[in-house]
Amino acid sequence: MKIQLIASLLVLLGIGAFYLFRAPAEEGLYYANADRTVKQIVLPDSSEVILYPEATLSYYFSDKEKGRMTTLKGKAFFQVKKMHGIPFRVKTDFLDVEVLGTSFLVDVAQKEKAGVFVKTGKVRVESAEHEVVIQANEKAELKGGVLKADTILRPQDVFGVDDSVLIFEQAPITEVVKVIREKTGIQIDLAEGLEKNLITTRINSNEPDIAGELAFLCGCKCETLVKGKHYRLYEK
Repeated sequence: MKIQLIASLLVLLGIGAFYLFRAPAEEGLYYANADRTVKQIVLPDSSEVILYPEATLSYYFSDKEKGRMTTLKGKAFFQVKKMHGIPFRVKTDFLDVEVLGTSFLVDVAQKEKAGVFVKTGKVRVESAEHEVVIQANEKAELKGGVLKADTILRPQDVFGVDDSVLIFEQAPITEVVKVIREKTGIQIDLAEGLEKNLITTRINSNEPDIAGELAFLCGCKCETLVKGKHYRLYEK
């Protein structure tokens, strides 16, 4: 009966060898990707997961203290939705990860290459004997049974994205201008009162008028101090 149900879902949804199995309530949901391409899924808490080929993921919500629990085999990229301090945990055979809201890649397809790679935010990674805390553009890899933290030298190679595109979702404008300065060298000063703005956008770091675009998003004015290098945003 279960096989017939899965087959029917595949025909109706057209998702090839990717399937979702709804287990009993205490077990939560189970996802598996038996296809040759990555598959994107949205969890019940609105977190998004890109499941790589041959990977499986189970998900269930225990309670507010224990939070959202997932078990991963293989490789997956997580974009975790913040839920008022409710943690999100990823348990694997080699490493365990805990976050509140961030994006990161977990690859445990092979023990000798097991690792966690953080794109945004901060996570805690645990192995059998070690624990490290890593943040954006850092990684924790299991090497010779020892968990080691290091910097990701080429994020685009790890995450498969062009790091010239900066993506912000409800990010404080103070954080946005900080990232822009790190990526482009352009300094954008903020007048008092603008720090409460939250920004959701995609900005190409090669865009010639980043400051002007940011001013449009926050509904403020932009003053050019040094063209191409230094700007100031202030309220109208």
